[in-house]
Amino acid sequence: MKRPFLSTIFFLIFFFTFSFANAQDESIRTFKIHVNDGKVGSICSSPICFSPDGKHIATGNDDASIYLFDIENEHNLKIFKGHSEYVTALSFSPDGEYLASAGGLDQTIKLWNTSKGQIIKTFKGHNGSVSSLCFSPNGKYIVTGSDDNTIKLWNVSSGQNIRTLIGTKSRVTSVCFSPDGKQIASSESSGESIKLWDVLNGNNIKTYKKDYHSGNSVSFSPDGKFLISADLNGNIKLWNVSNGQNIKTFGKVDEHVYSISFSPNGKYFASAAINNKIKLWNVSSGQNVKTFSGHSKQIYSVCFSPDGKHIASASDDRTIKLWDARTFDETIKDFVINSIENWQQKGEFENLTDYALRVSEENRKQKIAQFQKQCIDELALAEERKIYASYKNFNLQKYDADAETYLIDANTYGNIILKVSLDNAPQFKEKWNTVTIANPHFEFTGEEFVLTHLDFVLPNSKTFSYDISTK
Repeated sequence: MKRPFLSTIFFLIFFFTFSFANAQDESIRTFKIHVNDGKVGSICSSPICFSPDGKHIATGNDDASIYLFDIENEHNLKIFKGHSEYVTALSFSPDGEYLASAGGLDQTIKLWNTSKGQIIKTFKGHNGSVSSLCFSPNGKYIVTGSDDNTIKLWNVSSGQNIRTLIGTKSRVTSVCFSPDGKQIASSESSGESIKLWDVLNGNNIKTYKKDYHSGNSVSFSPDGKFLISADLNGNIKLWNVSNGQNIKTFGKVDEHVYSISFSPNGKYFASAAINNKIKLWNVSSGQNVKTFSGHSKQIYSVCFSPDGKHIASASDDRTIKLWDARTFDETIKDFVINSIENWQQKGEFENLTDYALRVSEENRKQKIAQFQKQCIDELALAEERKIYASYKNFNLQKYDADAETYLIDANTYGNIILKVSLDNAPQFKEKWNTVTIANPHFEFTGEEFVLTHLDFVLPNSKTFSYDISTK
């Protein structure tokens, strides 16, 4: 459906203005759960997931229930009850007809009819809490990981445990199928935590060496060539599936990374952590291209929508939030395409000759440039609003007396190196809590907006300017 041009502009202005005026909640929708004072989600691999058609979000709760939200109508809620302990993991069948759930300490896996909310089968066989599960791409199998140090493969049709994978040394925290369904990846709480398994014979094909412990989440890239892993120490690593090499380390990105999710196109991944934020990463460059704020407590799980345009998250603040996952360049591209489509429509009182002249190739190129600039300007304005709403969270760090500069931790904007003379440094530190900002300026690099100028103003109006050339 085409969105009218003016409506698109209004959406951009309204969305960013509203978001940053409301406690920096950048989400586009919030679903709340208030049941028995329960939390939304638990510390596990995937207690939140999108349905394959992208119309619903399922989440588990520690009151042993499953909640199925209609994305377009938050009041259209289904609640599935059947587990006796908190729900730790969820996975939709590829056709969306079924939903598999792990009941944690009740040691069972249940298969639900999604439309009716009825239990079809209960799978039993684990002797410990079931922490993770995943449907196979063909929908015929379910793989589960447990605190009993085992990985089990189940036949969906019969409900039978057809294979137990031998070789794990500790609690299994995450399991997932490769896109072709021929392999299973797993992570463990300790030891050589990342393993690759052959679905056909159950053999351990490869063990990925690592220099950290307490693996928490593992996920295949959509093309099956890479694995990404995260742990509770904040390490995220990218692995080559074929040779087992660690090809990229994203470093200690956050303390306690609970969940990671690849985008459907494989270009990005999202991470959820204890610091209440979601980060979007460029897989190729390793850059954090977007950070989402809005949850008030730690985030236990995150996942992409099937079309890659949204991210859903579950937090200890008892909310599910939906986020616009598009990067700036994708937002600009969508805006330009939509605007050009509307511009190219023939007017009711426009004859063919005039129409052909108006939509000539030369005019079209000019309009594309105009719409690009218009969208970039609006997004830059939104970034300015954002920094005005967030600068109170900046932290003044150490002073370098030789360089006469202060280091300022500007959170999502990185570190700011601000020139402050020795004479003014004590006063600047003393008045830091009353400092205001002015004249922020952002430049678009093609993928992200970079802060290039910012003034820090003392109560007596004395101003200190940050410029990207001093960084």
